[in-house]
Amino acid sequence: MHRRHVVLGALAAFFVNDVRAQGVARIRGAALVNGQPATPGMAVRAGDTVVTGPASDIIFVAGRDAMLVRQNSNLALAEDGFRLVTGVVLGVFAPRQRKNLHTLTATIGIRGTAVYVEAERTRTYVCTCYGETALEPADNARARATVRPAQRHGEPRYITARSIAPAPMRNHGEGEIELLEGLRR
Repeated sequence: MHRRHVVLGALAAFFVNDVRAQGVARIRGAALVNGQPATPGMAVRAGDTVVTGPASDIIFVAGRDAMLVRQNSNLALAEDGFRLVTGVVLGVFAPRQRKNLHTLTATIGIRGTAVYVEAERTRTYVCTCYGETALEPADNARARATVRPAQRHGEPRYITARSIAPAPMRNHGEGEIELLEGLRR
């Protein structure tokens, strides 16, 4: 009997450890999900809109992806990624899942990547923190570029509607990525 309990306990631990936290993990300031004030544990999924106010941010897990949305952002989630209308998102995405991230000036194709995106009216800042991204300006598919940094945060880019240019690494770091990775586990 004792051996059976050990085996059952090990199986239970395995399944419990495989369960990922879902929904809102942290809120600072004013954040809305579908126009309603966000609360800890509130579900966030494809089809939802997340909006943050000044001096606010929200961290959540949707499916197998974890995201930090910073102040003054407007993010619309989709099954295959998201549309960032304005603001800033740091996302850690599940391995082997293709996603498309859209801003006014760019489409960013990812697959199991950590990516930091700042969307402005006339340009997008993208840091492929790790993994691989396909970057494409909204009005110039011929300027498409694939980014595979040799080291984390190694090749940030600015993307306008017509071009892609090198950029400095800015406004995010390893601590935030590790926090999001921990929520995905």
